[in-house]
Amino acid sequence: MDYHKKARYIVGMFLLLASLASHAWSLDNLVEEMVLQDNWVEVSRLLENDSTYLHDPVARILMGHACIHLNNTNCNRFRLKIDGDYTIWLDWTNSFGSRFPEKAVAMHLRGDAHMRIGDYDNAIADLTKAIQLDKDYYPAFNSRGGVFMAIDSLDKAIADFSKAIKINKRFAAPYSSRAQCYRTLGKYKRALKDYAKAMKLRPDDADLYYNRGYVYDVMEEYDKAVAEYTKAIGLSPADADYYFNRGNSFIELGELDNAIADFTSSLEIDPLHCGALTNRAGMYLAQDMFSEAITDYTSAIEAVPNDLATYTNRANAYRVMGMYDSAIADCNLALSLDSTDAESYYHRGIARRAQDASTDFVDDFTTAIRLNPEYDQALLSRGLAYEKTGDFQKAILDYTKAIEANPDYAIAYDARGRLYMLEMGDKEKACKDWKQACQLGRCTNYIIAKEKGDCN
Repeated sequence: MDYHKKARYIVGMFLLLASLASHAWSLDNLVEEMVLQDNWVEVSRLLENDSTYLHDPVARILMGHACIHLNNTNCNRFRLKIDGDYTIWLDWTNSFGSRFPEKAVAMHLRGDAHMRIGDYDNAIADLTKAIQLDKDYYPAFNSRGGVFMAIDSLDKAIADFSKAIKINKRFAAPYSSRAQCYRTLGKYKRALKDYAKAMKLRPDDADLYYNRGYVYDVMEEYDKAVAEYTKAIGLSPADADYYFNRGNSFIELGELDNAIADFTSSLEIDPLHCGALTNRAGMYLAQDMFSEAITDYTSAIEAVPNDLATYTNRANAYRVMGMYDSAIADCNLALSLDSTDAESYYHRGIARRAQDASTDFVDDFTTAIRLNPEYDQALLSRGLAYEKTGDFQKAILDYTKAIEANPDYAIAYDARGRLYMLEMGDKEKACKDWKQACQLGRCTNYIIAKEKGDCN
């Protein structure tokens, strides 16, 4: 355990032991009475006014429930979580439930405790009992909907959230959760509608804007996504994910400098944010800033050592810089993580070809194609290798397969046209391929052929 982790562990354990020593999970009787009365305004007031509760797991989780009930997002100082919180919460709710088994709120809170530790069967049982005790107890419908979400029973989740909304239309939580269900199901307009309703009730909830931005991202409405993420950042400027997602939207809009700025902001908050590191590295690659890209990929690998894609991406950067041994080494590391990764074989083949490593690179392309028969880049690269050795029929076959895999692959049309013209003597097919390549943006050979009178 490194020094910083050990220090955090010691502090966490000290706070936990202090909590157990001072409260054990026995709240002030007045707080319990207010919980039993579902008087969450008073629960919130009592907990806020007693600083000793800040490190009491039961008090913190009850404060979270108060915030949900009251549509209040200003609960940040109660969000600290210490190892063991949920076990203590379950102990307290078991005691509370055994003392008040006929109270819907007691069954609801015990169900919540079961949900937090992943005991979904007992969570559903307790939440259902709460509903049986009080058929209009909307918090239990909301929480049971959350359990159904956790086990991917989205239709049941939506039904419970809808019931909670029907009972209390001023309760924001089920709108937000139902929106998430609709988002997962691809019902984006319904999701947006629910997020809008939740925002009216919790206009200062940054997560709502963030989640609506995510929906706009999926709908490819990137300008709207950026606007939503910007609102979220304005409300909560210390959340690394908000900048990260806005950076991704900027990529889609072609605003690479803004994307890099957002990934950088994300990393200032969370220096080990792997997504921000790898995506900023990708932006650096796109701008030919290879050293910077390698630095970010290296940091990402240090943060998440087993992410295969980061090794292959760094290998690509090494290859472009002419550092072929490093590129091959990264591909080998990636293959040690997954020996069936076609991209790693492809990138290793490209690096080996640059080293002129006999025919090993052709074997790598062949393996990549075997693993992914529609890998257009590998097919093109093997075709070029066959062409170089004079095996023109195999080259044409690979170019043709590359085109079948990617009908907009201009380089493959251009290469096949070159073989038809120069090696096969088939001007008609060559001109047809070069014309198609030109329509896709690669025109040099077609223009030259037209100037020479070989193509119309």
